[in-house]
Amino acid sequence: MHNLVQDMGKEIVMSDSPTNPGERNRLWSHKDILQVLKDDTGSSSIEGIMLHPATHEEVDHWITTAFDKMENLRILIVRNTIFSTAPSRLPNSLRLLEWKGYPSESFPLDFHPNKIVDLKLPHSTLKLEKSFQIFEDLTFINLSQCQSITLIPNVSGAKSLKVFTLDRCHKLVKFDESVGFLPNLVYLSASECRVLRSFVPRMYLPSLEVLSFYFCKKLQNFPDVMQKMDKPLKIYLANTAIKEFPDSIGNLIGLEHIDISICRGLKDLTSSFFKLPKLFTLTVEGCYHLRRSFKRFKESHSTLDDCPNIKRLNFTGANLSDEDLHPTIQVLQKLEDVNVSHKDFVSLPNCIERSLHIKCLDMSYCKNLKTISELPSSIQKVDARYCLSLTSGSSTEL
Repeated sequence: MHNLVQDMGKEIVMSDSPTNPGERNRLWSHKDILQVLKDDTGSSSIEGIMLHPATHEEVDHWITTAFDKMENLRILIVRNTIFSTAPSRLPNSLRLLEWKGYPSESFPLDFHPNKIVDLKLPHSTLKLEKSFQIFEDLTFINLSQCQSITLIPNVSGAKSLKVFTLDRCHKLVKFDESVGFLPNLVYLSASECRVLRSFVPRMYLPSLEVLSFYFCKKLQNFPDVMQKMDKPLKIYLANTAIKEFPDSIGNLIGLEHIDISICRGLKDLTSSFFKLPKLFTLTVEGCYHLRRSFKRFKESHSTLDDCPNIKRLNFTGANLSDEDLHPTIQVLQKLEDVNVSHKDFVSLPNCIERSLHIKCLDMSYCKNLKTISELPSSIQKVDARYCLSLTSGSSTEL
């Protein structure tokens, strides 16, 4: 039914101006669109353009002022098409601008789309040098793989911004401090930005639910959290150069999941980290030094009331010995899901056997594991794949 309605709508639009596409309300045929742009036959009737040919298209010759007459254009989508030159004008009436591979380092000087909501320009040459001081309705920004961007400018005017995506911007070095104080920001991802060393010094992002700097291998610092943030939050910092977390991490009271895998420079977790009330999933794969943090917290907090609420722990590849694992399991008394795969254990550590709450245990690829004498009574699932030294007769309870 959806396709039938869509086809009927297209027929109605085409019937308004059968011979002149430039007088239609919407344009979706790439042949019609390119003809309008090359002949400069656009008009104020056009409100939406979606240029998305089935095969890759290259446009070498077109009238760069072709958008001048489209003063009511609200939606402009350009996909799978490469323009050799950039437009000299863009309509200020735009609400949605999506142009993959936008062919210029900057927007036209007189482009001031005060009502724009959605700005998607991935794979573009845009440098983004001007601040976002007038974009009060701007809600979505996607500048992924824009290899000319080095700085994210002042965005304090974009109060409505919810989604900010900057993945694989390999020359991105710095964020303006205003990025740390966007009241409606829900999602921020700048993963795989190779030379990024810092985010912002301070932040208060009360609506934030996802923060991702995955594979930013030079990122060293986590910002001070200025006030309590209680939204359900997931943070991805795997394969970064994070060295420490500030005590103010305790203000992230909504934090539920954090991945700090392969952060080999991370040597300590502040006690505020363990006290986060909603932190259920902790992934510290390949973090060799954190055992001291667990041990110190165990020594200073002995009651169950002080026990962290962490229920899922991934310690695979963290080079833990039985001695290291013991204080960790003791500290995290509410653990339900434990991953200790790829370890050199010969037998299941006693601290796991005695745990009262573990339901899922991943011991896969523990190639030296020979015996499992007893499992916790709470256990529901065990993964012992590729435990090559473990035989059917080497366990009494498995």
